[in-house]
Amino acid sequence: MTTDHKELCSGLRRMGSQRAERAANLIESQAASIAELQRELESTRQERNAAGVNARRELMPAHEARIAELEKERDALKADADRLDFVIDKQGIIVSQTGADGVRHYQLYQICEYGTGVILSGKILRFNTPRDAIDAALQAEKETGS
Repeated sequence: MTTDHKELCSGLRRMGSQRAERAANLIESQAASIAELQRELESTRQERNAAGVNARRELMPAHEARIAELEKERDALKADADRLDFVIDKQGIIVSQTGADGVRHYQLYQICEYGTGVILSGKILRFNTPRDAIDAALQAEKETGS
């Protein structure tokens, strides 16, 4: 029972009437019931939280592989988005050529305003995938700081 409730009950009892005494008793009994309900509520919350924590602990191992897979997929998508942003920023084009060995190779070029092309993916002219060519250009830019 709170201090305010105790003062209210004390004030009612000082009034001296039976009605005031009944009101004070009712307030005290209700306050006790409320306190008991609050204890039960807190106990239930603690049990629910403990059960939730245990359930999460039990579920996590089963989902860790899927979470790792999704994180890997997210990282790959982020890398692709970074590649695309780089190509757009550089106004680049991917050029594919079939080598003498019959294998298709890729290179990333930037076409300048005068129609000439600059190889962005470095001196190596043959990459197995467009991503490899873009990654080489990103790496070359990091190394030159341009």
